[in-house]
Amino acid sequence: MKRTSFSYRRFKAFSATLISYVENDPQLIGFSHGKPDPASFTDALKRKSEHYSDTVRQTLTSQLERQHGEFPLHVSQIQNLKLLKQANTFSVSCGHQLVLGGGPMYMAFKILSVVKLTEQLKAEFPEHHFVPVFWMASEDHDVEEIRSFSFFAQPYSIDVNGEGPVGRITTDGIEGQLSAIKDFPEWMSSAFGQFKTMNEATRAWLQSAFGDKGLLILDADSAELKKELLPVLLKELQSDDSERKVLAASAKLEAMGFKSQIHPRNVNLFYIKDHQRIRLERTESGIRTLDGLLSWTMEEAISHFTAHPEELSPNVCLRPLYSQILLPDVAFIGGPAEIAYWLQLKEVFDGFDVPFPLLVPRFSALYIPVSQNKKMAKLGLQTEDLILDELAIRKKLVKPETEIELPDLEKEYSALLEWAQKTDPTLVPAGKAELSKMAKMAEAFQKRIQKSAEAKEEQKLKQVSQLWERFFPGGGLQERTESWLSFFVTDPDWLNKIYDAIEPLDFRFHILEEEPEVPNA
Repeated sequence: MKRTSFSYRRFKAFSATLISYVENDPQLIGFSHGKPDPASFTDALKRKSEHYSDTVRQTLTSQLERQHGEFPLHVSQIQNLKLLKQANTFSVSCGHQLVLGGGPMYMAFKILSVVKLTEQLKAEFPEHHFVPVFWMASEDHDVEEIRSFSFFAQPYSIDVNGEGPVGRITTDGIEGQLSAIKDFPEWMSSAFGQFKTMNEATRAWLQSAFGDKGLLILDADSAELKKELLPVLLKELQSDDSERKVLAASAKLEAMGFKSQIHPRNVNLFYIKDHQRIRLERTESGIRTLDGLLSWTMEEAISHFTAHPEELSPNVCLRPLYSQILLPDVAFIGGPAEIAYWLQLKEVFDGFDVPFPLLVPRFSALYIPVSQNKKMAKLGLQTEDLILDELAIRKKLVKPETEIELPDLEKEYSALLEWAQKTDPTLVPAGKAELSKMAKMAEAFQKRIQKSAEAKEEQKLKQVSQLWERFFPGGGLQERTESWLSFFVTDPDWLNKIYDAIEPLDFRFHILEEEPEVPNA
């Protein structure tokens, strides 16, 4: 597979925050521990070793073993579960909401980036062990967001029955809807028939797709795991400390020209029970749910939630903190938006004396299969052309037979204007006006020629537009729209090919091209 790489700056899709982060912008000093490199990982290992307790490690490994217990594990997963019990074992993690259709390509990119980085760290620090962990965001409650996905560039929407934490939602009816989609893989659709809840079904297909890579899958919607977060939960109920710290960091970043990704609340917690997930807010008398149906005095809230921490769910401002309390992470791998909002949270981490991990942008790429590579060649497109916009591509591919550069008429007729200046200066403005009209007429005529050439090449331009829509759907990036399953079902080795192509610390946008086989001479 051919890989061509470009700076994020060459694409409009990447934020100023991400670009500044990977380029070590000194303005961002203090919002992270710097761009990941070998020296940074040495410091991260030291920080985590000093702050990660054996008690938390025991709780984590016990819960991981329980959660994986119902699923057939790959030998590498079994080995990683054993390694995670050792004090010299660390993790690299990523997270994502539960999805249907396998999720967009970047979900696979995240997971494979995590696995590849752990392999590189093992080689760099042989005295330590490293395991990849996927954090299932099973407590999110945006059901609408998980319904839709793209498969072979076709949009699909699945009826999902339920509300509240998505991990607890029933899978009733989902298998039938997925299996009705042409070419949809049976191993994934059957997971939603075999298991009754979204979190179990998601774990099942993640096992099938990524278990051989040693990936450990953590569902933090657990009473035992929430106990480790209890000091944070109780402080959050009583204090606006996290809100103030996030707002302060956001103000500093915005003053530098960086956009805030998250906005803190008065209480950055939800109340969850059964199929409810309702935002909490602090009042003069204590704590209540946003709908006003449940309320506690502060004393009652502290007593109740101390006994039932599983009924509290951290929002986006505290979920990263929760993950880093539970995991022996040295690095977190995320997309552009995730990197940006983690930069808003370092002061919150520092306030709880929790080590802030190294932030690693995930692998980002456009994938071009052989069929589309052949179309590019037929149309005369080069890899480097893909950093241009579609209009520039159209102009490049469709030109008049003889390309003529329009003359600077005022310069060409400077002697005439000079003569007019000497003879009758009042004629000069009229002369320039006439020349301007001539220039506009020439430009309009040139456009007519171009339009005529394009009309003759209408079919070619149509093919360019169709190809462009596959590469940049809706003007965005392929990885954010298309499901990775679209490529995996036609090439079962696709994930391994992407894994081989990934350089987790190469922070550029990559174009991956499957090149046609060259027949033997």
